[in-house]
Amino acid sequence: MKSADDDHHSPSPRTDSPPDQRRSIDEPPETDGTPQLESSRQRAAVRFLLAANGPVKMGTIAEYVAADEQGTTVDQLETEQRLEAYVPLFQSFLPKLAQFGMVEYDQSRGIVYPTDRLEEIEPQLNAASRKRAVITSV
Repeated sequence: MKSADDDHHSPSPRTDSPPDQRRSIDEPPETDGTPQLESSRQRAAVRFLLAANGPVKMGTIAEYVAADEQGTTVDQLETEQRLEAYVPLFQSFLPKLAQFGMVEYDQSRGIVYPTDRLEEIEPQLNAASRKRAVITSV
């Protein structure tokens, strides 16, 4: 016999794939072993890291990203604008790049060391640039 509660159960998650291939709903999709660049902030951070010639201070990356977002120079940034860029980079995006081996991230010292693997994400930057050019040229 069916109870009233049976109609209110949500379906069980599918488990037909091996446990090592399952992905949390909260995890963004990844392609070719690289993280997805989901925002202009992330793309700006990667562009900066690709151009860097060696280790970079976390604060320097955040300032560049904030200036890029605001369409201004680092010297003209306000503290709040720096923090808006710094916090998500510090807490999630740079650790994510580190998980993929694209940077070595010394969070306690605030230093990011780009690795050779970072170049693997460059096609996403190029695709995003082409998409933006098409959108603005219409």
